[in-house]
Amino acid sequence: MTQTATPSARRAVLFAFAQRYFSFALQLGTSIVMARLLTPQETGIFSLAATAVAIGGIVREFGIGDYIVSQKEMTPEKVRAAFTVTIGVAWSIALVIALAAYPLAAAYHEPGVAHVMHILCLNFMLLPLGATALAMLVKELKFDTVFVIQAASALIGAAVTVVCALKGFSYTSPAWGSVASIVTTFALLLVMQPHAVMMRPGLGNLRHVLKFGGQNTMSRLVEGISTRADDFIISGMLGFHSSGILSKSNSLNAGFYTFFASAVVSVASPLMARARHAERDIFEDYRRVTLLMAAVQWLFFGLMGICAHEIILLLFGPAWLEAVPILQIGAIQGLIYSPFMLCTPLLTAYGAMGAQLRVNLVFGVTLATCLVVGAMHSLVAAAALSVLAHVVRLLLLAAAAHRLCGISTMAIVRGMGPTAVIGLGAAAAAWAGRSLALWLQLPLVLNLALAMGCGALACLALAVVFKHPLALELNKLRRRRATATGTP
Repeated sequence: MTQTATPSARRAVLFAFAQRYFSFALQLGTSIVMARLLTPQETGIFSLAATAVAIGGIVREFGIGDYIVSQKEMTPEKVRAAFTVTIGVAWSIALVIALAAYPLAAAYHEPGVAHVMHILCLNFMLLPLGATALAMLVKELKFDTVFVIQAASALIGAAVTVVCALKGFSYTSPAWGSVASIVTTFALLLVMQPHAVMMRPGLGNLRHVLKFGGQNTMSRLVEGISTRADDFIISGMLGFHSSGILSKSNSLNAGFYTFFASAVVSVASPLMARARHAERDIFEDYRRVTLLMAAVQWLFFGLMGICAHEIILLLFGPAWLEAVPILQIGAIQGLIYSPFMLCTPLLTAYGAMGAQLRVNLVFGVTLATCLVVGAMHSLVAAAALSVLAHVVRLLLLAAAAHRLCGISTMAIVRGMGPTAVIGLGAAAAAWAGRSLALWLQLPLVLNLALAMGCGALACLALAVVFKHPLALELNKLRRRRATATGTP
């Protein structure tokens, strides 16, 4: 990971962040619009169907992206073998999902579930044709190309989703938007990377790909089923309205990882794999990135927990206020998660698929138990108990990473005193700003803006005082920009 200092790696991080920020803003805007076009019931129907298809999507990927990233050298034979496995698995899973849609819809007494699943199956026909090409772009750190492709695809998908909702397509609108996004991705890859898309299948190295992919897929499948168990359990025990509320709050809680932390992870994984092949020590870089990300995460989730009421009311309207306590519980989970963010990509970079599988099996059983017990009481109880399961998973991942390469996450946690002070200071400033706005009876948007502004300023000020990696990194960016523009 020492290569994070190189221009190519920094450029990759910047483009990865740009893509995530663009996608986050676009998804948030789409979510705001759709919250006013679809009811919680309609959202719950789509969420259940999308969750079922997403589990199939884990098998469809078959760990090919991780396989390509983890390899020291990708020969043409390996690339063609990966392409062959991707197509074979994806098209087989598409057939399975299409058939499984009927019994799942019957189990929940909602034919709309099958309708959505059949539409989403179309993605499985096109996704494998471009998956290998995208994975190669990530391995080569060509995130500028990835940015263009994914940003354009997200824009088309969002536009189609909203238009379909306005035309009365109801819960199928997001499904058609997803299909439009995948079609755009394939079309752009066909134009920009035709040699990678129009490759011929190959059987060389097939055994190696299948072995790696099998272990990876089992681990990801268990993890995927576990993390999406809430949709199935809550829909079955508390109804689609509750699952719709949970889905909306989860989408905000997951926003940080999906569109911010994942930018770091997507670049860190290939860099850690390179460091592993070169037998370089990565602890100091690992610690620095963890501290850097923790400061940002604690600011994000601190603000989310404090301003949950304003966020839900402003973004989605009063019909979704039941999501406020769920959002606050998710914020607590996000705070706990921050020091452990790099554990999973570290295990992937070192090829430790078996360790991830064992951790995810324990996590799956624990989470399902917590959700069922909690759902017997209420949606809030189910969300609160699920945090315990996630803590168990994080501790097991940290222990596995320590055994694998000697990196102690708990040692990093014990040295996070200054980062904790920064997070607490930012939270206190945000709370004070929100309290002042409420006392002044400011409009809702100004209430939120004042709280966020106070929290962000306090975070930056404390980072400078403590000479935190966050302040050092921002100072580097400022100096680089000054050098590029010729300003002092």
